[in-house]
Amino acid sequence: MDLPPFPEHDGTSSELSVCASTGRFVWEKKHGPPPPPPPPPPPPRLRKKLLIVGGQSNAAGSSLEAQLPSEQVAHPRLKQVSRGIAATYSGESLPYDAGKAGDIIPARDPLQSLGIASPNSVGFARTFCEQYLAEHPDEEITILNGAMGGTGFRPPTSGWRTTWDKSITGDDVVDLNLYAQLIHDANEVLRANPDMEVLAFLWHQGENDTGLVAYPQLLAKLVKDARVDLVDERGASMPFICGTMLKSWREKNAATEYISNSHKWISYFVGDSMTHCADCDEITGTTPDGMGVHFTGDGYRRMGEIMYDTFTKNRSTPRCADIIERRSPSSSEQPVSERRATSQESLPKNGPQNFRVRSRAAAATYSSQNAAATTSPGAPLTFESLDSAEARRQRATRHGPSRYSTLREEMALAAAPTALAEAACFARRRRDHPQQPTPRTRVFERY
Repeated sequence: MDLPPFPEHDGTSSELSVCASTGRFVWEKKHGPPPPPPPPPPPPRLRKKLLIVGGQSNAAGSSLEAQLPSEQVAHPRLKQVSRGIAATYSGESLPYDAGKAGDIIPARDPLQSLGIASPNSVGFARTFCEQYLAEHPDEEITILNGAMGGTGFRPPTSGWRTTWDKSITGDDVVDLNLYAQLIHDANEVLRANPDMEVLAFLWHQGENDTGLVAYPQLLAKLVKDARVDLVDERGASMPFICGTMLKSWREKNAATEYISNSHKWISYFVGDSMTHCADCDEITGTTPDGMGVHFTGDGYRRMGEIMYDTFTKNRSTPRCADIIERRSPSSSEQPVSERRATSQESLPKNGPQNFRVRSRAAAATYSSQNAAATTSPGAPLTFESLDSAEARRQRATRHGPSRYSTLREEMALAAAPTALAEAACFARRRRDHPQQPTPRTRVFERY
């Protein structure tokens, strides 16, 4: 079919023309074709979070079974700080490119730590992060894992000398101070990202420090130092979540109960409401490596869930900080003396951490009676202030020289094994209430 000729264009008005090549009708404007559609808006900028992980082999992840298919793909909003480690202890290559130390790379298990056990290893950090990211679609997380197997707070003696004790320094004493290295690496990341916030500090360690009497104080010091040493005070309100050791291993090694109790009462030793214990006693099973201390892959995944649940709900540990933290009279919260019943009811009913809450109730009563006399208004009630010479003198005037002479007795009681704790409670009851008869049918009175 013959098409009509194109009409002449006058350059001023719109006119209908026929496109000979396609047979379509086109409206032609005097200023040419219509402008292209505007580009789509850029995606919203993600808020950056830093997750710090520390401890020994269980914090690094030491499972041996195969990973899940979902763990073989990196989460789009989950990254990690590379340590430049491309192989395991035994020389097996990792299933991803680790880049060079300090690079930010996709976070795949096994995470980049200071020692990787197996190319199939998984840990608790990824599960923690995935649960957090599912509830926070506008955020992304960078994981910094400074864990190394077989490490602790003990002073190094031989071999590769490492320690988590900040105070142990010097090339002639220690080859690597793990705390100093972790804080240095965290500050490097934070300086490179001025808008990044610290999400939390996840910790799992203690097997290597069995028998170390000062363990609870050293761990509490690590928590306090980390909140101060992170750059620009970005760690001041950092939550610290401490996981418990494998229950089946503790049951075979009675000496570990002291360390386990230190974990479960870590908030008591640190003395704030930002430090919690993730009680993982429900997890069973161990990696078949002959050591008996490492969780399975499912165990690590469950530990990540428990840690996140502790992070969000704070249900695994009673808030012992409420007992020793001074509240001003104008505070909207309940006074310490009125919170005693709630604190007692929140204590676990079973387990080695059940130390008969009477001692902590006495400490709460003591704190409410002596806070004004021993500290300035609004100041935190600390063990140091309560143990000062003036505080001891005032307590001796009020109660006599032997009663509640120091809160360090409460501190030691919280970390002691159950039998020793009950014996101390019984001895205190006999001392404070000598008129009450001694129980004949049981060795310890249950309060």
